[in-house]
Amino acid sequence: DPGGDYAFSVFDKAESLRPGAGALLKAKALTLVGGRNSEIKEGAKSPVHVLFDTDLVDAFLGYRTTALDVVSRRSGLAVEDLPPSLAVKAEYAATVLDGSNQGERALAALSCQEATDILVAHGFSKQVHRP
Repeated sequence: DPGGDYAFSVFDKAESLRPGAGALLKAKALTLVGGRNSEIKEGAKSPVHVLFDTDLVDAFLGYRTTALDVVSRRSGLAVEDLPPSLAVKAEYAATVLDGSNQGERALAALSCQEATDILVAHGFSKQVHRP
């Protein structure tokens, strides 16, 4: 589901490994959720659930967090990680404006061991870079 840059980045990596593969994937891909022209909008549950519930898809390329949520609530599905040569790594960052006590507290909460454990359990790694 190339609703965002993630899937297109995967397709670009495929192109670099096998010329023509990226163009073929882009031509076959359907924007089902997350894109401007998406027909399925957020509701009581993720639109990805709706896709599988209504048999609109056999496979879905998306983020690990979404995949883990879907397979935890529906039998018969499995998560398959992309090989390292196709994996796209995302980097997330946070910054706090000087004097923002609420921002400092939020960042401290995200930096505590419990939050780190939750993020790691969902496939994230923690790397802290401080100026």
